Amino acid sequence: MLSGALSEAEPRATPGEFPAGDRNVLHAAISRVQGSGSRRNVYARVVGPTRPTEQGAGNRLEFSGRGEEFERSNREIDPEPAAGFFVGGPP
Repeated sequence: MLSGALSEAEPRATPGEFPAGDRNVLHAAISRVQGSGSRRNVYARVVGPTRPTEQGAGNRLEFSGRGEEFERSNREIDPEPAAGFFVGGPP
């Protein structure tokens, strides 16, 4: 699982509901890796809180490059990140 924000600080009364924080960024440059085939890969900007008020603002998950380049240079990663997670040019 890759997520821009996953915070378990300050647990609330309802388990799993906690503030994710603001402006967290996970930027990944991945190339020439061998995945393990079809898995339950999760790519998300925020994982954890379901209430919109707990999801924070400006959290991002980013992959360097373009989706086509990612697919060419990384084998057996299924599913791949969605197009909206890619930023910029080559990793």
